[in-house]
Amino acid sequence: MLGMEDRYNLCNGNLEETLAVCRDIMDGELRPSVQSARKESSTMSRGIIKAMNSFIVFLSWEAMARFWYEQMDLPCEFSMGIYESTGYWLMRFTFGWLLRFQIFHKFFNFLLRIAVKQALNSKEYYEGYLARYHNITNV
Repeated sequence: MLGMEDRYNLCNGNLEETLAVCRDIMDGELRPSVQSARKESSTMSRGIIKAMNSFIVFLSWEAMARFWYEQMDLPCEFSMGIYESTGYWLMRFTFGWLLRFQIFHKFFNFLLRIAVKQALNSKEYYEGYLARYHNITNV
């Protein structure tokens, strides 16, 4: 359909097969990449999250990293303040419970569309905000 062969489709089998493929990718690619991340990778991911935080409340690199470190069973060796902890627990609640219900899928998709539209319509404002208040090289 999109020019991709079926053998590359992650969801081409039943649930168990799909989970096995995802575990293989996590074990073979994601976990090793995160464990041996270069400084440039960390700087880039922090910059992306800072930019997204301009229009998605409670999104922080620490909260996002802790959430994904837990998903990959990796030790998380950094501390979080109240803001970061709030964002982390909101992520856990959203991904762990709310998104089990289709109504919340639709609601969060709606909110994300609004946030993206607002960001695109206010591009100059956000670029100026990031230039004034966030030095990406020191993230």
